Amino acid sequence: MPAKPVFRPEEYEEIVAAAHRVWQTQFKAHKKTQEEMALALGITQQSVSNLLRGSYHPGIKVARAIANLDGKTLEQLIGEDYAKPTVPPVAHAEQAATAAYGSGAQFPNLTVCLQFHSSSKQWSPWTVAAARAGFFGNTDFAPPEWSGKLDHLEKALEKARKGI
Repeated sequence: MPAKPVFRPEEYEEIVAAAHRVWQTQFKAHKKTQEEMALALGITQQSVSNLLRGSYHPGIKVARAIANLDGKTLEQLIGEDYAKPTVPPVAHAEQAATAAYGSGAQFPNLTVCLQFHSSSKQWSPWTVAAARAGFFGNTDFAPPEWSGKLDHLEKALEKARKGI
């Protein structure tokens, strides 16, 4: 028996549209591959290809990752009233973290910093996602402080990707 759909058709359309925006602006425009997008989303390259063709229906985890890379929360992307599934007991820690730190919208100064530097600096989606996820704790730093922290994290992640 096929799995019950997580999102309504119109919500899937919004998620796929966001995936296309992310692909065009953050990956293809910077000569990055679908495999790199797959790493950022935690899925396979084949799944990214199917997603962009509209034949892959992501679950909540991947949909949240797409929304975050698009600079939004899942709720901002598809609305507050999507059919939220019941949370299994093993996910209580993640749910508690989301309740404590929010889903990325709790850092308005980070958003200001990203918008201000959008034409002069381009941090990787991984760096931005880590910052939005609370990598630096739950403090919203002043925009100039965010810039330095993002630069430092970008360098550290680049070293980790290269295995240095």
